[in-house]
Amino acid sequence: MKKTVTICLILFMICGCQQEQNTKRKPDAEIPEIKELMTLPDHPSEEDAVFIVANNGIYNENLWNDFLEKTKDGIETSLIIALYTIEGDVIYERVEYNGTDYTIYCDNSRDSFGIFTEIVEERKYIYDLDFLSKEEINGTTATFRNHYGFLSNTFYMNQDELLADFEKRKQGEDVDLVPVFGDSRLSAE
Repeated sequence: MKKTVTICLILFMICGCQQEQNTKRKPDAEIPEIKELMTLPDHPSEEDAVFIVANNGIYNENLWNDFLEKTKDGIETSLIIALYTIEGDVIYERVEYNGTDYTIYCDNSRDSFGIFTEIVEERKYIYDLDFLSKEEINGTTATFRNHYGFLSNTFYMNQDELLADFEKRKQGEDVDLVPVFGDSRLSAE
């Protein structure tokens, strides 16, 4: 009896402590652009025409840079982005530029710990924020490369203004910065 209670208690602790995963893999999407994203592979490769922001690095960054150049020239274009969660699931985004405005569509249907929502945001401007920062870690100063993409309706005159609002956003203030992607990792510098 004592052995049975102990086994039941251990099983209860194991099952009760695990976070419930979202097992609903491919929900129905109503927005055509999100439906299209849902047809992409669960894990893109570097050979795919996808800008990848993964836990182990950024791949095909030239696609992001090409997208920015085309939009500066007023050329209509789009870009597929694959963002990886900490658990290794992919969240796809499609960023479109129609010659005047940007629209981002987000497909989080592969995020096993998320709740599927159809996310669409429209903004007037796109920003590329790329900077180095220093942080003390165990008595040693480490340099980080921080690279972020944002959409906004706010026109920023320079990167300092954008960085100031980025810092406000990190502190929880409500600023008009819609994240497209974000990456911060140790730099070789």
